[in-house]
Amino acid sequence: MNLSNNAKLLKELLLRLNTESLEEVQKDFVKAFKDLSYNDVLYAEEELYLEGSVNLERLCDIHSALFHNGDNNYLANDIKMTNDNPLNILIKENNEMEKIIDYYLNNKADYKMLKSIFKEIEVHYKKKSNLIYPILKSKYNFNGPHEVMWKNDDIIINKMNSLIKNDFNDEELLVETLNKIKEMIYKENNILYPNAFDLLGDDDLKLIEEDLHQFKEIFNVRYNKVKANDVSFKNEIINFKYGKLSLKEINGILNAIPIEISYVNNKNINKYYNEGEKLFKRPALSLENDVFSCHPKAKENIVLNIIDDLKNKRKSDVSIFMKKDQEDFLIKYKGVWDKDEFLGTVELIYPLNEIKKYLNKN
Repeated sequence: MNLSNNAKLLKELLLRLNTESLEEVQKDFVKAFKDLSYNDVLYAEEELYLEGSVNLERLCDIHSALFHNGDNNYLANDIKMTNDNPLNILIKENNEMEKIIDYYLNNKADYKMLKSIFKEIEVHYKKKSNLIYPILKSKYNFNGPHEVMWKNDDIIINKMNSLIKNDFNDEELLVETLNKIKEMIYKENNILYPNAFDLLGDDDLKLIEEDLHQFKEIFNVRYNKVKANDVSFKNEIINFKYGKLSLKEINGILNAIPIEISYVNNKNINKYYNEGEKLFKRPALSLENDVFSCHPKAKENIVLNIIDDLKNKRKSDVSIFMKKDQEDFLIKYKGVWDKDEFLGTVELIYPLNEIKKYLNKN
């Protein structure tokens, strides 16, 4: 990897943080840089990540401390994004979000009104974790957002949920959380989206634009609902052990089953989702990418262990019960086999509320 002089200097500064205070390094940073390209940041970070030279979990906070200094903006000046770019939608959401956060930081207001705001912020974070982090990691080997930002998103979501649960009675936690959200806005607009803009191709952006329709519009930021291409079929008939069906019929049946179906092949690549409302978002962007990139770092080993147990026949299936938005679900994982050949893993999500109502009634 050929680093520019700026990137080499940035790397030296970041490495100094292992032994020196942030304040001392920041002073030298301000002296050394009059401008800084986000490409330099990307390359320096990725080399540090690959070398294991600096604790990756510190990089996001280091960014804010080093780059967010007074009126200087080292990262965002060299990016020009058109209005119809889906990344610009996320930036607009951040800009509206920041206005609200600043209002509550600067005014004694009814904090309970923040409940609906926090729910919209969580939707914004879900857009990032479904549409941006996985493809940057799996397709472009840009690991920082997936490893660091996603974890910080979850920390902020947990803080917001704790405040909602306790009726916003902890003012110290509230101020801390609002400032964390504000810092994340800065990191996204000046680090995440410029890097994504530089890396993602037109086809990637088109898929992101199509997948946005799965998420609600927030903070009054509107966007066009782009329709994905219709499914096309050849006039082929599949002969099964019991009967035969056309490809069109198979697709219709899979979509009519009131269960969410996801299939991962034996190379751990996302290959198929049936259509319809989903408990977990299934963006088309994640297809043909590894299943682990679709999960936060903390859950990767859980997914790996489930697949390994099924592949090695230690278990015939794995069942997980969960509740989300007052709805109960059963998530079942099963190995898919052709005699002794392991083909992959299917995930089936069953809604349980109707069954519970029937059982309680009878």
